[in-house]
Amino acid sequence: MSFLHPLKVYNWYYPVIITTLVVLGVLSTFFTYTKITATTEDSFLQNARTITAAVGTDKLLNLTGTTADLTNPDYLSLKAQLEQTREANTDIRFIYFLGSSDGMPFFFVDSEPSSSSDYSPPGQTYPEASQLVHSILSGKTPAGIEMSSDRWGTWVSALVPVINPNTNKAFALMGMDIQATSYSRSIFLYTSLPAIGVSLILVLVVIGSVIRKREEQFSRLKSDLVSMASHEIRTPLTGVFWSAEGLSKDMSNLSEEQKSSIVLIKNHTKDLLNTINEFLDSAAVERTGKNEIAKEKIILRPFLDEIIKDSSLVVQEKTLKITFDDSIKPDTYIVGDRNRLKKMLSNLITNAIKYSKDGLTITLGNTHHRSSSIFWVKDYGIGIPENEQPQIFKGFFRASNAKRFTDNGTGIGLHYAMQVAELHGGRIWCESKENIGSTFFAELPNS
Repeated sequence: MSFLHPLKVYNWYYPVIITTLVVLGVLSTFFTYTKITATTEDSFLQNARTITAAVGTDKLLNLTGTTADLTNPDYLSLKAQLEQTREANTDIRFIYFLGSSDGMPFFFVDSEPSSSSDYSPPGQTYPEASQLVHSILSGKTPAGIEMSSDRWGTWVSALVPVINPNTNKAFALMGMDIQATSYSRSIFLYTSLPAIGVSLILVLVVIGSVIRKREEQFSRLKSDLVSMASHEIRTPLTGVFWSAEGLSKDMSNLSEEQKSSIVLIKNHTKDLLNTINEFLDSAAVERTGKNEIAKEKIILRPFLDEIIKDSSLVVQEKTLKITFDDSIKPDTYIVGDRNRLKKMLSNLITNAIKYSKDGLTITLGNTHHRSSSIFWVKDYGIGIPENEQPQIFKGFFRASNAKRFTDNGTGIGLHYAMQVAELHGGRIWCESKENIGSTFFAELPNS
């Protein structure tokens, strides 16, 4: 991304998240469906068994399964119980007891009032009975749940046997029906919750992906505009600088006021050129791929001496002392693009110089690992407020105490250092305490 927008968007990031969410959505939906179905069926069967146990078998054994039962007190008592049970469970449509005669199921009693068109009088045959009904009545199957259709509609039925305590065999079946649409709707409602949740997250991720792509395009456009403007400004500004440089070489015939003006023009022009170069360097890094940089093995100590030499005047003016930690041996090296690494390390070192108070020490060191090398620079300067540390590598950001300490700075240097480190496949970070000092680390691969 541009130094105008520090977030880095990886092309593979969103497709991986979207694919993962789709897979998770499918798996969670399937798992939820399986779990909810099993739990619902278990609960449905348990309710059927509970009702059967509450009714008991004594009254049912006293029924004949014919119209003669209509005046049987046990039939009337059972029917009243079933009607009350169904009214108390509004999701249940039918409750009934079936028997079997010559292989044909028939109704002992059901939960419908006799005035209902769906009422089944005792002895009414049930030719639509499923194979599961026959299997339970014959004692081959202990219990079960099925979806089936008959003259009254399509149902999900819980079917449990009624055991004759004298023979220990099934002589009847208790059935409990729920409309298939209501049952499926309930299952679908619970099953859809994870799918809906994942879908919402997926929509947000897709929206985020689109927004990030737009941000990336806009950021590149801004970077191109800044780069183009910087190029256009640098040419005439360079001319002004060299004119001021030429005038400053012979100022014997000028007044003190004129001399001060020329020096001021020269210094401010130089500062502007440095700022423009920082913009252009950062924009150039953004457009460079990792495969485009020329890596080489760089011996660290003379490389750092060269960088420090460029800042020697400021170091002397502030009476600073720059020391090398024992970790930097004569053969200590880093690997990367020489020009870019020089600017990166220079930014870290000059930052330490800029924000150190007079007479303090700055220490440079290196921690070498098998696969990477970590360069670090430690100062005892003004430090960085803790709440502002996450922002310091963003373009144009300067800590509040840094602004009070000096007006000189654009906030591009650390961001450029981060760009170079990431371009090499490395990273950069800092540890700092306000008014105590900071240590900046830059980790680079060794190949």
